[in-house]
Amino acid sequence: MDPEYLCTIANHSEEPIIAFCFNLECEKPRKVCFQCFQTNHAKHQGDCLRFNQVYSMIQNCIQLLVQMETSEQKKMENIIKLFKKNIKFITSEKDKLIELNSRIKQQDYQQIFEQLEQLKQWRNVSLSKFVKNSDISIQVDEIKKFEKSFDQFYSQYSKVDDIIIQSNDQNEQNTNERNPNIQNQSKQIKSENLAIQCLSSAAELYKQEQFQEALKFANQALKIDSNIEQAYLIKGLSLLHLDQYEEAIDSFDECLRQNLKIETVYYHKGYCLSVLEHYDDAIKCYDQALELKQDPDFYLKKAQTLHQQQKYQLALETINKALDMKSKQPYWQIKGAILHQLGNPNEELNCYLKALEFDQNQSSINHNIGVALYSLQRYQESLIYFDVALNLEPNSPDSFNQKGMSLQALNKHLLAIACFDSAIKCREKASYLINKAQSLIALKKQKEALDIYEYVREKYGE
Repeated sequence: MDPEYLCTIANHSEEPIIAFCFNLECEKPRKVCFQCFQTNHAKHQGDCLRFNQVYSMIQNCIQLLVQMETSEQKKMENIIKLFKKNIKFITSEKDKLIELNSRIKQQDYQQIFEQLEQLKQWRNVSLSKFVKNSDISIQVDEIKKFEKSFDQFYSQYSKVDDIIIQSNDQNEQNTNERNPNIQNQSKQIKSENLAIQCLSSAAELYKQEQFQEALKFANQALKIDSNIEQAYLIKGLSLLHLDQYEEAIDSFDECLRQNLKIETVYYHKGYCLSVLEHYDDAIKCYDQALELKQDPDFYLKKAQTLHQQQKYQLALETINKALDMKSKQPYWQIKGAILHQLGNPNEELNCYLKALEFDQNQSSINHNIGVALYSLQRYQESLIYFDVALNLEPNSPDSFNQKGMSLQALNKHLLAIACFDSAIKCREKASYLINKAQSLIALKKQKEALDIYEYVREKYGE
């Protein structure tokens, strides 16, 4: 046998080599025979690789290097794209300033006023010979932090807690660190990008719930660079909070055209479509969001939309998926509402009682428990929950009406009429008036009841 393949340790020098030691801290000979494997390398036998294992290890290293090579090529392509984008921006700004200077030369001083903010920025450039690095950055993955669950039953979309702005080219950081020249040039060019400054202001204003101002800055960013997909997202969210749902949908569609196809975009677009009663399109958006992320809040909104479409069985299946993932008050609340429509008051009641465990001070939950108890003909118990609901929301016409109906079922018509009157005082509805008329008939006050029926017929056509 070739001496190169024999152990070099004296007392087992004729032993063939069976492996090589790859332990970084091992000071023993790297060629390993069977006796070495059992003694000198006993504590790190996993680092002793046989010939076939060495071959596999090298293959893995080759594969890793191929991946690194591809990754570095992509980083370089991104850097080139970044330079091209910023050169385009710089050229555009230069041309604008040349045009502006030409107009000022013609004593068109209105242009100075109209573009004062931009001129202030460029004055700083000329004074300092460089634009200070603003450390503004954007990262698409971080935009997912816009998500926030709904904590109110059928409430408006809740406010977003946090927006983090990081760099689109964060994945280029290591490359830049290895090459200071590229890093400095990249930072200097990016700092000149006024669009990013506008975007940063828009994000900050959005966090402060100053949606109108956030919208203005997002629009300004898009005027400078119409390809900033994150600006379309902030614009869409701001429009949503301003109840401008159709315009918000346009912004979310622009996000998708810009290839910002993240679950947040589909989710918010679905919400806007649902508000506008475009339920089928809303469902499609929620499904697309769910393909990207299995989020229980997405199932909640889908279930609510199906409930609005009166597709109660599908809505029940959907909200059950949310509850399989997480137990939350809004999930139990909507499930109870769905079961109410499916005529299952026992399970409906159980759902509302579950919801009550999360928040005992919510009027709608106590009201709904009262309704479920009324459906189960547990009228006396229902009164307790209607009273709690009215204590929490004293001017709720529906709770006054439902309490009146329970009193009516208990033949307490005078008390029932007082409740119906309170409901009518809060908001007149034909059903409240008819309920009052029924109690009047029970008290043999037919004339008063007939007057109410005539009034309802003339005003409401019922």
